[in-house]
Amino acid sequence: MYGLKRYTIHFLRFRPLQNGTKNYALAVLVLLFVGVNASGQEDHYWNQHIGAKSALVGGAVTASVRDNSAIYYNPGALGFLDRSNFSVTASMYNYRNSFIENGAGKHLNLFNETVEVVPQFISGVIKIPKLEKYTFTFAAFNTVNNNTRFAYRNKMSYELYQQYEGPEKYLGKFEYNSKIREDWTGIGVAFKSWEKASFGISSFVVIRTLNTSHSTAANVFDTNNHLHQIASATYQRDVYVFMVSNLIKLGYNYENEWFRLGVTATTPGIPLPLFSSARLGWKHEINEFDYEENTSFTDIYEEKLKPHYKYPLNIDFGGQFVFFNSTISLRYSWYAPLGDYQLVSFTDKADYLSNSSLPIKAHNAAVWYNGRTIGNIGIGLEKAYNDKLNLIVGFNTNKNAVDKYKLIEEDRWVPTISYWNLYNLSVGMEWQTRQQDNLVLGFSVAFNQRKNDLQVVNLSDPVVANGLLGYPTHTANTQILNIGFVFGYTFNFKTKVERDLLDETRKKFQ
Repeated sequence: MYGLKRYTIHFLRFRPLQNGTKNYALAVLVLLFVGVNASGQEDHYWNQHIGAKSALVGGAVTASVRDNSAIYYNPGALGFLDRSNFSVTASMYNYRNSFIENGAGKHLNLFNETVEVVPQFISGVIKIPKLEKYTFTFAAFNTVNNNTRFAYRNKMSYELYQQYEGPEKYLGKFEYNSKIREDWTGIGVAFKSWEKASFGISSFVVIRTLNTSHSTAANVFDTNNHLHQIASATYQRDVYVFMVSNLIKLGYNYENEWFRLGVTATTPGIPLPLFSSARLGWKHEINEFDYEENTSFTDIYEEKLKPHYKYPLNIDFGGQFVFFNSTISLRYSWYAPLGDYQLVSFTDKADYLSNSSLPIKAHNAAVWYNGRTIGNIGIGLEKAYNDKLNLIVGFNTNKNAVDKYKLIEEDRWVPTISYWNLYNLSVGMEWQTRQQDNLVLGFSVAFNQRKNDLQVVNLSDPVVANGLLGYPTHTANTQILNIGFVFGYTFNFKTKVERDLLDETRKKFQ
C-alpha cells in the first residue's frame, strides 16, 4: 500500500503513476484466520507489519516505503511524500492457536486458542508550501498485541509416599496467562536535501503493558483413607508492568530510476519512570498435613514499583532493485544484545508474610529479562504483470529475542514462556482499479517446528523433593503454523487541481 508518490515497473525503470492523485489510506483490513497451531508472539521484535503491502513483501520496506508508515520504517522516506494527507488503517480479527506436545508432562499437551482484535494505525502528513523541502508527520499505532493462555489439569494414581499403602491420588494443575500490548505515538520530520535523497527523524512515546500470571498447584490424597489429604503445594507468580519509554529513529533514503536504498537507526529506549509503574506477587506454599513441621508458607506482594524494560539499539538496512520488469526488496534488521537485567524487583517495603526465617532467594525477588543479538531478514519480490497488476511474494524471519533457557537454568523468575522463532511466507497481488484505487489481496503463512524443547511444567512425574512437581525434561515438541488472508484497499481522491480540470472539461461539453 504505497502512498503518495507510487511507482510501478515499466521498461525496467521506476516511473510515477500517470495521475498524481492525492492518497488517503482510509481502510486497510488485515485478517488472519484459519490458523492451525500458531504461536503467541511475546518476545519478538517483528510482531506485526504495518499495512497490507508491507505484510506481503515480508516487511522489506526500509528503502521502498512511500506511505505514512515511513514514520516507523524509515523517517527518511517521508521526504518523498509530496502532499498532505490523513490515513486510517484498521485491522480486524487475528485468530491464533498454539500446540506444545508434552508441554505439561509426558502425553500432557498444552493448547491455546485466541481471537484478537488488532488495533488501528492513524497517521497524517503535513506539507507547508513555504517549507517545501520539509515534511512533517504524526502517527499512533500498535506493534504488539498478544494474548496467550495455557492450562492443564492432570489427575492420576501415582506412588509418591512409601509410608502409605498403594499409589496415591495425584491432582496437578497448571495455568498461564499472558497479555502484552505495545502502543507507539510519535511525530517526525524529514528534509529532502535534493531530489534523490532525504533525511528524517521521528520520536515516539512507547507504552508497553505486560500482565502475566503463572499458577501451579498439586494435591496428593490417600485413596485408602477416604481421600485423606496427604500433601499440597501452591506456586503463584504475578507480574504487571506499565512501562513508558522514549525511542528516536533516524533515517536516510535515496532513490534513482534503478534502485532505492534506505538505512534506519533506532536508539535504545529512554525510560520515563515518572509515568511507569509495576506490581509483583509471589506465593509459595507446601503442606504435608501429617507432619506439621514440613509446612512452609511465603507470600510477598508489592505495588507502585518502578520497572525498566529495555529496548536495544537497532540498525536497519534496506534496498529495492529493478530487473527484468520486476523489483526485489531486501531488508536486514540488526538488534544489539542487552544481557541479563532486572525488569522489576521487590524492595524492603514489600508486604512479606512467611513462617520461614529464610529470606526469599535473590533470583526470585526480581523479574528477569535479557536480549540476545539477533538479525531479522525480509525479502519481497514484485512482478509487474501489466500496468494495473503486480504479483507479490515475500518472506521474513521473526526471531525470539529472549534467551529463556539461560535464565531458566539459573532458576530466575521469567515472566513469559515463548521460546520459538517464526518464519513467514506470503503471496498476493496489488491491483490498480479504473478509479486509480489500490486493492491488495494475499495469503500469509507463519510456521516453525521444533523438537526436544524444555517442558513448560511437568505434571506427569511428580517428585516430593521438588515440591510435588516433576523436573522438566527436553521432550516437548512445538508445532507452529498460521495461515492467513490479507486484504487491503486504498481510496484515492483527486486533488483540487484535478477537480478543477475535470469541472472545466465538463463545462465544455455542456
